[in-house]
Amino acid sequence: MARGKRSRKRAKPADGVKNSKANITSTPPHNNANANPNGLIGALPGELQNLIISHLTTCSRMHLGATNHYYQHIISVSQKDRVALLLSVERGNMYGCTLCVRLLPLEGFGCAQTFKKRDHGGAEAARRFCIRCGVARRIYTGGNSVRAYFVDGVVIGKFVAG
Repeated sequence: MARGKRSRKRAKPADGVKNSKANITSTPPHNNANANPNGLIGALPGELQNLIISHLTTCSRMHLGATNHYYQHIISVSQKDRVALLLSVERGNMYGCTLCVRLLPLEGFGCAQTFKKRDHGGAEAARRFCIRCGVARRIYTGGNSVRAYFVDGVVIGKFVAG
């Protein structure tokens, strides 16, 4: 073989395929980006999609709703369900803010939001909010200080709402 030229081996056609060129250039329907923007489940009739979605857990519905705008629009998860899920996954140094529904480190909360009744599993845990939400909703108003920032249970700083 001459230098610079490479040998080309033709792929053998798969069983039952007459034209091997069509087999090489075509893509399966599930890999074709133009086939359906919602994937395989999006190819199903709407009634069947609704039936499948109705059997999903709250967590699974939230994940499916986050996949694209279509499912985000048709899947509704109540704030109460979102908060319940958030509070069920908080552990150790991570706490859930029930206003922005985010899991945040202990440093993101004022002292009063993470002790006694508002601690993990407390009677008022569903009323806990982070410093950012407290300021945004004017619960913490200008000039008031909020005790926060812990290291091994000791307060090492303050946040002043302004």
